[in-house]
Amino acid sequence: MEGYAFYLTYRKNSKKPELSFSIGGTTKESTIIRLKGKYVDKIFSELIITLSKYGAVIPVEVAENRRTYTVREDLGPLVGVYLILLRRARNYNRWHKFLERLLEEEYPGIASALASMLDITLELSKSLTTPTKRDTTIEPSVLDMMSSTLKQFVKSIEKTYMNLNKE
Repeated sequence: MEGYAFYLTYRKNSKKPELSFSIGGTTKESTIIRLKGKYVDKIFSELIITLSKYGAVIPVEVAENRRTYTVREDLGPLVGVYLILLRRARNYNRWHKFLERLLEEEYPGIASALASMLDITLELSKSLTTPTKRDTTIEPSVLDMMSSTLKQFVKSIEKTYMNLNKE
């Protein structure tokens, strides 16, 4: 996903807060993932704090009800995968700790594999949408499928690396 800019936008409105992840090219940006719910405040805050430790986010717009950050190009796909992992998750801390370990490079080579998973998710979603559909958000059915697939993949990664460290 070289040559793209990645954005995290948090909106707080009268309903539920929303966190969106967007990819921008040279002409415009497209929101591909949206999270809503009562835990979005906490998810957004922890994500920005974590990414800030690595110099991976830069504020673009900070207003009372809307905050937008650009994410470093090399980490943008990881943030997208992280947000997919959070879909229908029961334990947000578990996936946040995995993201932190990825950023600490505890799993060498896995970041590029996960970035490819974001590409696969986007391609799957494109193949399932009608050509007239203008919304670029990843199809909910694709998000559900990829979220469960990624969760199993991550569990296998952690198990493999745990076994390697025992030897």
